[in-house]
Amino acid sequence: MRADYDAVILAGGQGERLGGVSKADLVVGDERLLDTVLRAVEGARTRVVVGEVDVPYWIVRTMEEPPGGGPAAGVEAGLDAVTEPADWTVLLACDLPGAVDAVGELLAEVDVEADVDGYCLVHADGRPQWLYGAYRTVSLRLAFARHESSANLSMRRLLADSHLALVTPTSADVTDIDTTDDLIRWGGTGEVG
Repeated sequence: MRADYDAVILAGGQGERLGGVSKADLVVGDERLLDTVLRAVEGARTRVVVGEVDVPYWIVRTMEEPPGGGPAAGVEAGLDAVTEPADWTVLLACDLPGAVDAVGELLAEVDVEADVDGYCLVHADGRPQWLYGAYRTVSLRLAFARHESSANLSMRRLLADSHLALVTPTSADVTDIDTTDDLIRWGGTGEVG
């Protein structure tokens, strides 16, 4: 990506299928999942984590209103926490162990001159991974303006009218960690860092 970007990382999920643990704090490959995702966007001007989780002092942390209001509410809170927004915003979940490679592939595909609102990676089954995307910040703001409230708004509904380019990763694994089986597949121990 040739343009500056900010990064918003959602870390407020309940991790219910993992027994209610903080997915951001799970350790995979000797690194906390959130730290892996933060490393994937080291080039961001501002990195914002949305959720009640420990972050390094140079990372902005915020919460959505109301707490537990869903991913779109978290994205909106993250956008609001950036004091000098870049032209682009990368949106990620906190439970992406393959984030470093996947974000690299995503950013390599972004053409800032293209007539699109953003780019998002697709899962092997063809589903868009909304929280593996790079979006024009103004387009995200316009998407929110089309809805009365971001509370309990799904990412699919938020971005339904956006013109997005879907990117199929060539080698990166874009699966997230939702279950114990997912964690084991990635070599995680279930330990919290």
